[in-house]
Amino acid sequence: MEAIRSHAASHGGQLPQNLAEITEISVPKDPMSGAAFRYARTGATAVLESPAPPGGGAKDATRYEITAKN
Repeated sequence: MEAIRSHAASHGGQLPQNLAEITEISVPKDPMSGAAFRYARTGATAVLESPAPPGGGAKDATRYEITAKN
């Protein structure tokens, strides 16, 4: 979240198209999978997701919906 916020702050409030666009600070890996977080942007809204940990159910997953307001 902080990497996305930092990117938007230095790019006129625009969310990145993908996490690879973020160069101001490093984007951490998802601690549950060791891979990149799932991220998708549609217009001024983006979704950042982390799957449930092993043995967890859907309620254990994390999903953030981010909206940029200029």
